[in-house]
Amino acid sequence: SVELLGVRVLCRGKRRTLVGNLLAAENQLFTSSGRLFVSGDEGVFEVVKQGASYSASKLSSTVKCQFGGLTEYAGALYANCYDGTDSKVLGGKLSEAPALQLIQALPGVGLANGLTNDGKGNLYIASTFDGTILRVQLDPADPLKARAQDTFVANAGLFANGLKFYAGKLYWSAFTTVKTIEIGADGKAGAVNELGLSTPVQGPDGMRTFGAD
Repeated sequence: SVELLGVRVLCRGKRRTLVGNLLAAENQLFTSSGRLFVSGDEGVFEVVKQGASYSASKLSSTVKCQFGGLTEYAGALYANCYDGTDSKVLGGKLSEAPALQLIQALPGVGLANGLTNDGKGNLYIASTFDGTILRVQLDPADPLKARAQDTFVANAGLFANGLKFYAGKLYWSAFTTVKTIEIGADGKAGAVNELGLSTPVQGPDGMRTFGAD
């Protein structure tokens, strides 16, 4: 098992606090309201502090598979999962007890991993084994329904993984690189660019963006 550790920043340093043990914990997401969700081989869990301790509650799901990327959009939680052959995108309203349901099947997609959204109803999915980034367009009338799917970036690179949207661009990790594209006003992907890193990175995985440009 993998220990999921929370890091509490104190005025005099850092202290590691054991949150819980989750099998092959893969990704985590703090929602806009401060709720913490963690994905792993056994499902998606919400981690809640109760007094001086923490508990992890598994979200109900209509699909059994290994979960990866997480993102939040329009009051809903979305998650990728992979069963060893096919991938899927699940979603559920961020209610008191979210329940994940199938949003879009991705037959033959090798390991849907990183997941992000652009705030405009588009989900972006890093297909690790295929080296592509897929786009799932959500129904404006119901964000828990998909209306279209396409390959957004065909040449995302070997082992495309962590994926984030920021300031009109997609950023993702791919093997030993970090790559980016700009999304045009017409919604189309621009050219893929590789970021110049001052220090080589081996096997970058998850990613987070923060701060100003």
